[in-house]
Amino acid sequence: VGDAGGDAGFDPEAIVGMIRSWKDKWGFIVSPQNFDGDLFVHVDKFSERPPPGVNLTGAVVEFTQATDGKGRPSASKVRLLSEQEAIERGIDLEAGAPADAVGGGRPSEGCLPPTGERLEGVVKSWKNEWGFLTAPRVFEGDIFCHRDSLGEGLQHLERDTRVAFQVSEDRSGRPAASGGSVLSEAKDWIGTGVFLSGSIRSFKDPWGFIVSPHSFRGDLFFHSENFQPPLSIAMAHQGVEVSFRVEVDKKGRPSATNIRHIGGSSAMNFRQVGGAPRPMPSGGKGKGKGRP
Repeated sequence: VGDAGGDAGFDPEAIVGMIRSWKDKWGFIVSPQNFDGDLFVHVDKFSERPPPGVNLTGAVVEFTQATDGKGRPSASKVRLLSEQEAIERGIDLEAGAPADAVGGGRPSEGCLPPTGERLEGVVKSWKNEWGFLTAPRVFEGDIFCHRDSLGEGLQHLERDTRVAFQVSEDRSGRPAASGGSVLSEAKDWIGTGVFLSGSIRSFKDPWGFIVSPHSFRGDLFFHSENFQPPLSIAMAHQGVEVSFRVEVDKKGRPSATNIRHIGGSSAMNFRQVGGAPRPMPSGGKGKGKGRP
């Protein structure tokens, strides 16, 4: 289904739902008989634009499921139904939005904190230029985050990384995360079995430091005895991209192990948990001040 504006008249692909929440120019539609969770809707997608300032919460609508320019699910060709039309469609107007319609997908507008408030959460997923963050102590579901909204020169975030962010609005007026920054420390990855990606910040045979700004703050100590072929001491210089796991060394310090070379400074990184590597985009540069 294309992401186009609405046209009046019967649409064989249209389904019926109820606007669960509404704020200014956007809200969320539920239709539990057709899909789980809720679906984002923007005022621009109505066949007849609603009057400004009207709270559409509880309104019954006819719509089609589409995707926006970034491939995210959204409602299109939205049409407000009259009371008579809603009754003819079998909608119980006195029952309100179904109780099982809430949960999953994007957070309800009513559950989100005020714009600009600092939150702490976790990276649920990340793909290419965008991903989703969660903050289960604050709201249900997840919130969209684009690479352009990240701080500290970050280009992407590692899944399961603890982050700080703010709730804002994207260009379409929908809720999105901004100002994302990493809170995780290297020690948080000890024992997870996850292969992280990063780069060598400095090396003085036989030890050095690795940075992975999309995974943890600061830097991580490593010893050349943990190099895996073809990585060698001769190759270990600033900017070399590597993958590694975080474990505890003989002195009880977080340390990089199973260090592997994964290409030049612009190479693709990957995440691995025991299986085959999964490509991920390269991260930005990091700074650290640790010492062995």
